Amino acid sequence: MGSYTYSIWSPQIIKSYVDVSNLVVGVISGSISAVVILTMMLNNRHSDRTGERPLHVAIPLSVTCCGFVAAALMGRSPIAVVFLAFVPLGIGAAYGPFWSMPSAFLVGEAAAGGIAMAVTIGNFAGFIGPVVVGYTKAQTGSYTSGLLLIGGATGLAGLLAFFLRRNEALASRHLPAIAK
Repeated sequence: MGSYTYSIWSPQIIKSYVDVSNLVVGVISGSISAVVILTMMLNNRHSDRTGERPLHVAIPLSVTCCGFVAAALMGRSPIAVVFLAFVPLGIGAAYGPFWSMPSAFLVGEAAAGGIAMAVTIGNFAGFIGPVVVGYTKAQTGSYTSGLLLIGGATGLAGLLAFFLRRNEALASRHLPAIAK
C-alpha cells in the first residue's frame, strides 16, 4: 500500500510542498532513490548476517509510517519532503527480509500458496492506497488525511512484523529439542 501510494503520488506531493519545476522534482526523486539503494543493501546485509527477519521488516516499516505521518503533519515545506523521503527508505529496506520470511516457516505448496497470498494482498492494497489518497485529496484539497491513513496502515504492518518476531521466539522455546 505504501509503496504504490508513494510511487504514484510522490511527484505531485513534492511539487506541492516545495513548488519547484518538474526537473527539480525528478532530481529530488532520483536522489531519494539513490539513497534507497544504500539502505536496502545495508539492511539486507545485516538481516542475512544475523538471520533475523521480522525485526528487519518491522523497523523499516516503522520508519515508513513515521515518514508518512510527519510529511502529512508538516504540510507544505521542504522539511516535509525530507520526511516523505523516509517512506521509500523504509519500504526498500524491508523488501529483502520480508520476501525471505515465507520460506523460513513454509515449505513446498504451502510456501507457494503463502507467497501467492502475500502478492495478492499486496496488489489489492497497492490499488486501494493510491485511490484513498486521491479520494481524500479530492474531498479535502490536502494530502494530509490520505497520508495519515497510509501511514497508519504501514505502522500496523510494522507492528504485525514485530509480533511475528515475538511469536517465533515463543514457538522456538516450546519446540521439542529434536525439532530445533
